[in-house]
Amino acid sequence: MNNQTGNPKFHKGMLLFYCACVLVLLCAFGLMTFRIVLNSQLNAKLDEICAAGYPATLEELNDYYPAVPDDENAALLYEKAFGLYNSVDSEIIKQKLIKVKPIKHSENDLFDEETEQQRIAQTGIYRRTGLHDRYRFYL
Repeated sequence: MNNQTGNPKFHKGMLLFYCACVLVLLCAFGLMTFRIVLNSQLNAKLDEICAAGYPATLEELNDYYPAVPDDENAALLYEKAFGLYNSVDSEIIKQKLIKVKPIKHSENDLFDEETEQQRIAQTGIYRRTGLHDRYRFYL
């Protein structure tokens, strides 16, 4: 007698299985619906942005902003400075470069001294790179 139709445990297990399947399907349907609604809202927002004349893609963004001229590009200063920094022997770095400590705002004389050390360090970097000191940076 292998008939499982009269067994109450079998019916309870099948009922739980069907409920779990229905729950999974409802969650999947809800997720798909959410994604479709979100996609339509995103497309509507992108259409508004494009209608206003603003860039909506990376290519459009690249064309929207003009390129920075090389003589005004601070990234070139950093690239040249770090290139020189990496090309110098580490012993020379330890001996020649000024070590600048974090500025402590609580002590004015120490603050002035640290500011002067930064100015000296920046002047040295500008002199070594040959670029003008239009862009300020902090070590």
